Amino acid sequence: MTNTLPDFSERPELRPLAEVVRALREAGDVAETDCLLIGAAARDLWLRHGYGIEPGRETRDVDFGVAVADWAAFSALRRRLTDSGAFAPWPGAAMHRLRHRSGTPLVSLPLPVDEAGSEEAARRWRRRLLDEHRIEVPIFPAAGRLWARLSAQVYNELSDYEALARVFG
Repeated sequence: MTNTLPDFSERPELRPLAEVVRALREAGDVAETDCLLIGAAARDLWLRHGYGIEPGRETRDVDFGVAVADWAAFSALRRRLTDSGAFAPWPGAAMHRLRHRSGTPLVSLPLPVDEAGSEEAARRWRRRLLDEHRIEVPIFPAAGRLWARLSAQVYNELSDYEALARVFG
């Protein structure tokens, strides 16, 4: 089998991102398979370094999905990250937002479910959220887990996100 993924390992301009990933994995005791780079940072990485296309806009924050069992595990992970000195709380931001010592903002979005990630499980969760809670959110399988893609839209209200948090809280 041939690996068709681009090799980003020798790109000196990616060292700051590599430092954030290394600190997340070491300080948070996060396994490689439990961490997924998502969002605009992932898009910009692929466009610029995978295809040589400059993105039309850039983002400074780095979004990671980190697999955790529940909110207690998320709190413990957050505490390990901040206790390490590699990350600090982002003043005025929600508890899931941290800032790396390099200044790079980090956002982690856990989806605490005790279910292996599969297309069938993702469909079941999307249907359950819609039928039982009137919540429509993309849920997809990746790296053996289920992930939710959350985004802020002008038509959403804080109560929409609170309702989703109550389902998993």
